[in-house]
Amino acid sequence: MTGDSEYFASVLDPAGLNAVPGNLTALDELDELCARDAERWSAALVADGVPYARALVIQHAAEGLAVARSSPYLTDEDLALARAELLAMTEVE
Repeated sequence: MTGDSEYFASVLDPAGLNAVPGNLTALDELDELCARDAERWSAALVADGVPYARALVIQHAAEGLAVARSSPYLTDEDLALARAELLAMTEVE
C-alpha cells in the first residue's frame, strides 16, 4: 500500500469503506467480506511473529499513508521514508 504500485494505490482500503457516505458496510455481503478479510489479515500478521500491537500500528499506518499519498500533505520522499520505517518495524527480534 505504500510502494510504487499504481494498482494498489487505486484500490480502496477496508478501513476507508466506513468513511463512504451511506456506509457501504451496511450491506450484509460486504460486511461479511470485510469481517473475513480482517480475520485473514490478523491471522497473517500474527503468523509472521510480529507482536500484535505493533502489527496493528503498521497496518493502520500503512492505510493512512495510502490515503494521504494522493494529497499535498505527503511527498514522495516522505512516503519512502515512512515506508522504510514501517518495514523496519516488521523485523522480529
